[in-house]
Amino acid sequence: MVPMGTVGFNVLMVPWHHIIGSLEKSSDNTFKRVFGVELYEYAEQNAELGARLNEVMASLVDVGGGTGTAARAIAEAFPAIKCTVFDPPHVVESAPECEGASRIGGDVFEFIPSADALFLKWVLHNCGDEECRMILKRCKEALPEKGGKVIIMDTMMDGDDDGAGDEFTDARLAMDLEMMLLVGGKERTEEEWRRLLQHAGFSKCRIMPIKSTVHSLIEASL
Repeated sequence: MVPMGTVGFNVLMVPWHHIIGSLEKSSDNTFKRVFGVELYEYAEQNAELGARLNEVMASLVDVGGGTGTAARAIAEAFPAIKCTVFDPPHVVESAPECEGASRIGGDVFEFIPSADALFLKWVLHNCGDEECRMILKRCKEALPEKGGKVIIMDTMMDGDDDGAGDEFTDARLAMDLEMMLLVGGKERTEEEWRRLLQHAGFSKCRIMPIKSTVHSLIEASL
């Protein structure tokens, strides 16, 4: 058994030196076998390692997350991510408990809680361009200067040069009309999304269509 004097992230390399023995065991917790305690128990007694682990524990805020369905799914899939649902106070107060995610009430036009990542699912298509710019600027303020990102899930309209479009073109047009009629919002093309994000101060933008749907994932960073 290795003594608990090993510090920093070097401790995470030690179990790798015991990989052969670990492969021979189907349910082996090599760290505990080597050090005699679980990883997080070790971190409680090792200030340097504990601090480093806390630094890499990512946080995510689901902006306009409603009942917390998306945040709950993220928390279940990635337990190390600290999830928070952010919505108006009346939504937060009436929503059921969301296991794995905390809740904060507030106005998205005033502030957004700080996090490593912000998730906006079907939020910005409810808004006109000026409102979107205001929300995205609040997103920028909530992110760290390095490494933070905004992840947007929304509809991506066909561009002007896309010809006849695809099998989802009519659905996109219907959603665009619905947003306009119900809330004064709109669906946007890739060019419009990139322009909005650039005006809000995001220098990088990656767009990933979601197959067999009208939606895309947009990842923006500073």
